[in-house]
Amino acid sequence: MLIINIPVTAVYNLRADETLASLNDCKSPHIKVVDSEQELMRHLCMQSMLGFFRQAIENQKIGDRGIANLFAMDALQSLRNTAEYE
Repeated sequence: MLIINIPVTAVYNLRADETLASLNDCKSPHIKVVDSEQELMRHLCMQSMLGFFRQAIENQKIGDRGIANLFAMDALQSLRNTAEYE
């Protein structure tokens, strides 16, 4: 996978982890509560897929099709990884 700079846009709180229970009361749209490790992994894989896809689109717009294809392949791999956590 390509290493890219993606800003943190969410904090995930695994409901089973009571050390972050105070986050459950917070109404921030950046805090996501998930019920299981599988659900957490699905969210993370989808976020990485979206990040790679955005990078592919940006590189395609500037005409760098080689890098765009690499990002697109990484996006597809992330999507395949998401299916493993169904």
